[in-house]
Amino acid sequence: MNASDPWVSYAPSYRSREIDLLARWAAAGISGSVVGLVGSGRSNLLRYVCEHPTAFARHLPPDGPSVTLVAVDLHDLPSDNLYDLHRILLHAFYWVRTRLPAPLAEAAAALYLEHRTSTDAFLTQTALYELLLAFQREQQRVVLVLNRFDRFCQLGTLSMVNSLRSLRDRFRETLSYLVGMRQAVTYLPNPAQLGDMYELFDSHVCYVGALTSDDSRHLLGSLPGMRARMLHEADIDAFLRLSGGFPVLLKAVGLWWLAAGHAAPREHWCALLLQDPAIQYRLERLWGGLTQEEQLALGQLARVQHHPVERMHHSRQRSDLLMERLAAKGCCAPSEGGWYIQSELLAAHVLRAGNEARGRIWWDESSAIIYQNQQPLDGLTPMEYAILRFLLAHPRTRHTSETIIERVWPATDIKEAISANNLQVHVSGIRKKIEPNPTDPAYLITWHGRPGGYLFFPEGKPK
Repeated sequence: MNASDPWVSYAPSYRSREIDLLARWAAAGISGSVVGLVGSGRSNLLRYVCEHPTAFARHLPPDGPSVTLVAVDLHDLPSDNLYDLHRILLHAFYWVRTRLPAPLAEAAAALYLEHRTSTDAFLTQTALYELLLAFQREQQRVVLVLNRFDRFCQLGTLSMVNSLRSLRDRFRETLSYLVGMRQAVTYLPNPAQLGDMYELFDSHVCYVGALTSDDSRHLLGSLPGMRARMLHEADIDAFLRLSGGFPVLLKAVGLWWLAAGHAAPREHWCALLLQDPAIQYRLERLWGGLTQEEQLALGQLARVQHHPVERMHHSRQRSDLLMERLAAKGCCAPSEGGWYIQSELLAAHVLRAGNEARGRIWWDESSAIIYQNQQPLDGLTPMEYAILRFLLAHPRTRHTSETIIERVWPATDIKEAISANNLQVHVSGIRKKIEPNPTDPAYLITWHGRPGGYLFFPEGKPK
């Protein structure tokens, strides 16, 4: 085994479902997003397919095009200048040159070395075009893998995003993107700046969630010191039940057991782990990464598991769609008796925290009543109702204060006399009625900047 290549030790079954999907996208030139909660192993998966290309190639169709995956770490950007973005992309190709056919390897090396100190955005962009044209001539597809893309969109400039978009538009037969994010594209700071790429990333989503049993066992076996222990099958089963196969929980449980947990009876493990600060931190981050709607659904499910006589009050169709998304994120799984939270630790945490979730806000057209989950929002003033009704009709969109005033205030009012502060008073009243914590809103978010305004998420934006 090559000690410098840790990926060769991974089991052949590692993330087979996800890699199959990514390989189909790559072969067809489809761009998409890879979404996973904190600790899901999303970054690990993307690194694996980029740094262990032979494993990825096994999933490509035998009669399909040749594909090169190029990992781009946008966190290496030293500035927000376009030429630095172009140089980072050129360097990413230079880094993988040893995996390329000779003509492409030579072009990647020559173009990067020639422009690595250039501060002319036109020249660095031209070099990128020349390199992609070389791939086009060789009939070789390129997939740029951009992990933490949500972070880049938060810090990068509009011109940077537009540059990535124009690259894809110019070389759409050769170039595609895989972007890694903690949440779906709709939760980016300004999704509209992606242009037509928004639809690509929103339509093609690969969720990264729980590991299979085989992959979970392989992860446990890779923990330092685990092979030296006398690990019983009952211990492994307990690890899988406690973690549900969610990577960050599985690893934390295994390390806890190695440190001290093996001395405790198995029936006490869950209670002891819930008192461990490291476990508490991971559970809170998982919980915070869910929408209010998802939190409420898991809270109801946890109560059903704890008290089987209870029943969920959603319609079957609506519940199943939501639960399928939660299952893809690794939070639950189907069974003959319905859905269940497969991680005992997560189920216990949800049972404690689930009462705080509020659920989706929606408008019933027949009664003209605004509901939160199944409860009508009583006590809204006429202006609060009008504002909330407008936001429900135009969700997940940046609205300036002026736009809301123009669209909501009665025509008889002198709108020039209505200020952003007047709007803020009503927003504060709405938040007191809908938010779990009005000082840290999840539904009605303030959009800071110029000109500033508000965004509304009917399902409650995750942290």
